Amino acid sequence: MLNISIALKYFLFMMIELTLLFLLIGAIISYILMHMPHNKIHNWMANKGFGGYIIGALAGAIAPLWSYTTIPLTLAFIEAGVPIGAVITFTVAAPLINPIIMAKIASLMGGAVAQWYFVIIIVLSILSGVIVEKKGGEKYIKSYYAGFEAERTTTEIPKTIIEKVKKSCYKSWQDYKHVFLFLVIGSAIGAAINTFMPEYILSRISDKNNLAAIPVAAVAGAPYFLRAEVAIPIGSSLINKGMSAGVVIAMIISGAGIDIPAVSLLAGIFKKKLVAAYCFIIIFIAISVGFIIEIV
Repeated sequence: MLNISIALKYFLFMMIELTLLFLLIGAIISYILMHMPHNKIHNWMANKGFGGYIIGALAGAIAPLWSYTTIPLTLAFIEAGVPIGAVITFTVAAPLINPIIMAKIASLMGGAVAQWYFVIIIVLSILSGVIVEKKGGEKYIKSYYAGFEAERTTTEIPKTIIEKVKKSCYKSWQDYKHVFLFLVIGSAIGAAINTFMPEYILSRISDKNNLAAIPVAAVAGAPYFLRAEVAIPIGSSLINKGMSAGVVIAMIISGAGIDIPAVSLLAGIFKKKLVAAYCFIIIFIAISVGFIIEIV
């Protein structure tokens, strides 16, 4: 009964936190976009060729929070008609090299490792975006969002501040309604894993001489570490117990990138194949970076 109570509290906390921040940040982003020409973001990221991918990756690097800012910004990019390749580049980079996780990796493993980590993630996130673009990922955006660009070009912008605020809040609420079910599911799964999955499961793969430890850590870390704020402290304790840096970094990447509530929100925007592709990309990056860190 105690564990069920803890899981319920965690679920409610996560639901309230994500709901309030999603609505607030969504409204702020919507308000800002009203004051930008409808084709400005599109021109920045769609008409610059390869430069659009670089902008997407760097935008992910400065996003202060993962699910709180990335989902509304992803919607904004789709609405502006940004190509799916640049959108995916941003979506992959944001949870892995945002300021919070970079600061924690630097404190955990040192500045040199953090610098290598940043460069590798930028390159791999851009490569991921290019591949998704070439594979026709655009068709895996859910139809509700696929029509945003045309809708925005024909919508009249309110003239007064009050009307703009009302419209921004309404837009944020409409977006929230479309991802609500996925948020509930993700928060429930996250609460269950956080409460009932014992930590010793991960500690059993800490053998430095085990070549399979990094891929196993990448897969195991995905559902276990719900957010970087949890992954980094646990990773620090595992390093102190003798776990290699490559194994820990693989756990941190998969845990931060496949934050279950955030991925659930992505499932409200992308179709199943694109969500699955995103998760595969994160695990592939986790494994690749883990081995690179071990070698370096």
